[in-house]
Amino acid sequence: MSGNVPAIRFAGFTEPWEQRKLGELISIASGMAPSLFNQGDQPYIKVDDLNHSQRVLTSTQSTVARSSCMAKVPAGSTIFAKRGAAIMTNKTRVTGASAYMDTNMMALIPEGINGEFLYELIGTIGLSRIADTSTIPQINNKHIEPFIVTIPHSREEQQIVATFFTSLDNLITLHQRKHDQLATLKKSLLEKMFPKPGSDVPELRFAGFTEPWEQRKLGEFGIKTGPFGSTLHAEDYVAHGTPIVTTEHFKNGDLPSTGDGIPQVSDEDLARLGQYQLLRHDIVFSRVGSVDLNAEVKDAQVGWLFSGRVLRVRPDGSIDSTFMHYGLSTDQVRNSIIERAVGLTMASINTGILGDTAFVAPIDKAELVMVGSFFSHLDNLITLLQLMHDQLATLKKSLLEKMFV
Repeated sequence: MSGNVPAIRFAGFTEPWEQRKLGELISIASGMAPSLFNQGDQPYIKVDDLNHSQRVLTSTQSTVARSSCMAKVPAGSTIFAKRGAAIMTNKTRVTGASAYMDTNMMALIPEGINGEFLYELIGTIGLSRIADTSTIPQINNKHIEPFIVTIPHSREEQQIVATFFTSLDNLITLHQRKHDQLATLKKSLLEKMFPKPGSDVPELRFAGFTEPWEQRKLGEFGIKTGPFGSTLHAEDYVAHGTPIVTTEHFKNGDLPSTGDGIPQVSDEDLARLGQYQLLRHDIVFSRVGSVDLNAEVKDAQVGWLFSGRVLRVRPDGSIDSTFMHYGLSTDQVRNSIIERAVGLTMASINTGILGDTAFVAPIDKAELVMVGSFFSHLDNLITLLQLMHDQLATLKKSLLEKMFV
C-alpha cells in the first residue's frame, strides 16, 4: 500500500484514508454487575459468550432483570473483554440486540463511523495493540480514546467495505455450520447404522440385507506393538526419511496425508525396523492416552512406521478395513476399550486388552463395503467443508491486510 491508500480498493474511491483518534468516532461503555442473575429476560453478556457466536452475538448464557441502574449497550456495538488473557485472543463481536454487560466487558458504540466497519477495523488492529499488557492485560478509556486509526473519509466507502466483509464472514460461518451439522449427523448415523448393545441388527440398514450381524474380536487379527525405546531413540530421527507415526498424529481419527512435522528415520533404521511398517488397510490405535481412538492406514501412509506408543491391527480378507475403522469408532466400542484400560495416571492398553475388544459386523461382505464406503464419503464431505472454511478464513485474513491501511 502507498501512504494512506489501501492496496486493494473498490472502484470509484480515490481519496486517501484519514487518520483519526478512535475516541472521536465512538463512545465507550463498560459493564456493571447486577444484583441478581437469571432473574429476568434481558440478555447479559459475559466473556464466555464471545466463544459461542460468530460475528453477531445473538444470544447469551445469562439474563438479568431490566434495570434503571445499568445502561444497555445498543445493537451494532463492537464488544470485547477488557481485562485478562481473553484480550490476547482478539475475540470481538457485534451486538445483535441491545443488552447489559458484565464488568469484564467493554463496548465501542459507533457514532462517527460505520458500525460494521468499526468491527472489522478493531479486528485488523488487534486488541493487544490497544491494551496495556505490561502486567495483566487490560483496556480502558485511556487506551481507546487516543489510539490512532486510519479510515475512509467517505461513509459510503466504509459501508461498502463493511458489507463485503460481512458477506464473507457469513459465507465462512455457513461452511462451519454445514461442517458441524454433518459431523452431528455422522455421530447420529454411527449409532443407528451399527447395532445397539444386545442387538445384532442395526436400526438403519441398506435395502436388501436382512441377515443378523455377527460378533467379532480384534484378537482374530494380527495385533502388534510398535518398537520400544530400546529399539528406537529420539536421537535416531532425521530431517528427511520415513515418517514414524505416534499417538498425537491421529487424535482426530485420521492420519496425516504428508510427513510434514512428523519424526522420520533413516533408510538404515527403516531396514532394521521393517516389521513395523504400515500396510494399506492397517488400523492403528493409541497404546496410551486416547486409547479409544483409531485410524485407518490409506495409500498416503503406506510404508510409514508406527512407534512404541501405537498398536497396529492388520485386518484380513474376511473384513473390510474401512468398515472396521468406523465400527471401532462407535461409542459402544470406544467405551468398552476405555473401561478395560489400565494405568493410574494415564489410560493404557496392550495387545491382550485390544485383542479382547468385540465389535459386530455383517456376514455379507457386500454390506461391509457399503457401510464403510458410506461413512468414508460422509467423512470426505466433512473434510471438504472444513477445507473450504479454512481457505475462506485465510482469504479473509489476506484481504484484511490489503483492504485496510
